[in-house]
Amino acid sequence: MRTFFTAALTDHGHSSEVITDRAPALANVIEELLPAALHNTGRYENNRVECDHRRLKARLRPMRGVKTNRTASVVIRGHAFIQNLRRGQYELAVDAAPPFRLATAFNELRPAICSAKAPGPPRQHGLRSSNQQSQSAYVTTYLNNDQHAAALPTWQKIYNTERAHTALEGRPPISCVVPPT
Repeated sequence: MRTFFTAALTDHGHSSEVITDRAPALANVIEELLPAALHNTGRYENNRVECDHRRLKARLRPMRGVKTNRTASVVIRGHAFIQNLRRGQYELAVDAAPPFRLATAFNELRPAICSAKAPGPPRQHGLRSSNQQSQSAYVTTYLNNDQHAAALPTWQKIYNTERAHTALEGRPPISCVVPPT
C-alpha cells in the first residue's frame, strides 16, 4: 500500500481528501503519508468510483491485471475515452442515437487517425499484402443492419474470389473449388 500511495502522490500530488474502505492498512499508510488529509471511510462514499470502473474491472479480469504502469495507463485511458464517447461527453457523433454513437464517432475520427498513421513497410513489386487488400472490409462502419446487409454480398465476392489467402498459398478460396463435371 505504501508503494502505491507514494507513486500516486508522485504522479498526482497531495490531496486534501482520500476516500477508501475501512482497511486498517490503508488508514495507517494515509495517516503516515498524508497527515493533513481527511480520510473518508463513509459507507457509500466511494460508490461513484466503484460504479464507474466496474466495466474496467470486468475487462481486466480475463487479462489477469496489467503488468506495468504504462500498460495500466494505456488501458485506463482507452477505457475512459470509450466511456466518455458513450456518454456523449465529446463533440463527436452529437446527432447520432446512443446505440450508434461509438460507430459514428469513429467514422468522424477516421480521417485524423488514418492521416496520423505511420507508413507501413514498403511494398514488394507493387503488390499489397493480404491484410492491406482486405483492409477495406474492416474499415467500414455500418450504422444499421440494412447497410451491413447491402454491403455483405460485395465483400463476400471479393473475399472468396479475389482476396489472396495465406493459408491457400496466396490463392483465393474459389481456386480450391473443383468445378462440377
